[in-house]
Amino acid sequence: MENDETLSSSFFSYDVKSFHRISFDQRQIVEAMVDKNIVGHGGSGTVYRIELSNGDVVAVKKLWSRKTKNSASEDQLFVANELKTEVDTLGSIRHKNIVKLYCYFSSLDCNLLVYEYMPNGNLWDALHKGKILLDWPIRHQIALGIAQGLAYLHHDLKPSIIHRDIKSTNILLDINYQPKVADFGIAKVLQARGGKDSTTTVIAGTYGYLAPEYAYSSKATTKCDVYSFGVVLMELVTGRKPVEAEFGENKNIIYWVSSKVETKEGAMEVLDKQISRLFKDEMINVLKIAIRCTFKAPGQRPTMNEVVQLLIEADPCRFDTCKSSNKTKETENLTKTTNPYDL
Repeated sequence: MENDETLSSSFFSYDVKSFHRISFDQRQIVEAMVDKNIVGHGGSGTVYRIELSNGDVVAVKKLWSRKTKNSASEDQLFVANELKTEVDTLGSIRHKNIVKLYCYFSSLDCNLLVYEYMPNGNLWDALHKGKILLDWPIRHQIALGIAQGLAYLHHDLKPSIIHRDIKSTNILLDINYQPKVADFGIAKVLQARGGKDSTTTVIAGTYGYLAPEYAYSSKATTKCDVYSFGVVLMELVTGRKPVEAEFGENKNIIYWVSSKVETKEGAMEVLDKQISRLFKDEMINVLKIAIRCTFKAPGQRPTMNEVVQLLIEADPCRFDTCKSSNKTKETENLTKTTNPYDL
């Protein structure tokens, strides 16, 4: 009973802000945050899979507490206000390729974000853990969806949003393998004083995906997201991780790809060998887009709107090759699908 009282006391101390119409009992969220429901740990918090009494499932991220014994109350208030401003912005986003934020619970020592749950886990696991083979039409669908989500953040919102940590673990997959860009724990609304598409901040991101100018200058721009997206594209085309021992010491997938594509034979060598060669031309086209996205000079990289157009032009389903692979794909998916959160 003592534990129940603690939960109840903690629950009633939360401020709740909803961004969508919600039907679940908020108390269920807090009481279901137990170890057996943990499905992952991110850079900004712990994620729980919570099944509600009505049968719906949500994902709850408990943000790491920033509160310390030595923290001044003014500092805590500043952090809380900054987080509230950012969450309000994220809650207002409406796009099919951005994970939906249902509501936000806040208290003095705990902050909870309640998101839609994605049953097929994240793109990293789908590509690198061998639980299911994604064929090329599905990979292209994922690439285009991510690009459309980022184009929305960069070009359709005012002020724009830079994600800052685009990587395959932050791309979630719904039941139909439509991608949703997630984990805006370190994304920030651009400040007008930082220029039209940039803001200076503490470096946030993941090794292997970081644009070189961001690592050196701490100045984040939309072109930093384009670079990181280019790395994800290379993962989709090659099936390789951003950093592997085979690439060489201090070398990444960008170096490896660039060293291979100087010849046609080399370009064919980098394509994921698990995918039908029916799609080799379309895969090469997307690899070219990935190379452009990861140019060292930010000004030479395309915008995300341009990337969307390039990917539409590279759509394999404009050709008969897409239809001929559907039967194979369905068989593979049925036989290889497992719980995406199994380790």
